[in-house]
Amino acid sequence: MVGDAPPGKTGWVIATPLADSAVAARAAALVRTALATSGPTEQFLVRDGQRESHVLDPRTGRGTRSPCVASVIGLDAALVDALATTLPLLTPARGRALLRRFAATGSLRAPAPEAFPELARTAVPRGSECGTPAADDRGHR
Repeated sequence: MVGDAPPGKTGWVIATPLADSAVAARAAALVRTALATSGPTEQFLVRDGQRESHVLDPRTGRGTRSPCVASVIGLDAALVDALATTLPLLTPARGRALLRRFAATGSLRAPAPEAFPELARTAVPRGSECGTPAADDRGHR
């Protein structure tokens, strides 16, 4: 959460290297706004050789295996935190609908394999990369 812009600036500049261009553009000049990011890049565990995110899927009780990182910008810090945690569990269509419902800007992207090679080894079924979820929509990938 940031307040007014620093003196002489148009807003706070927050780096969001894993976000899409729309979120990155908004994050380059934040004023009285909140930004939250959630995904498997920093907090995770390895179970049975599979990397699982700290984000638990309530349908399975286990960490998600999706390599996707969510970034969300909005006016309410608690809300954008909840949305960033939820997006990796949803299909892109459901995620976009949720963002529209709460008037938030967000993205869901997989980091480049060279940035996080251990995520490239995560078992992700074909067709379940960010933006093209598995047909069963279970979220546990």
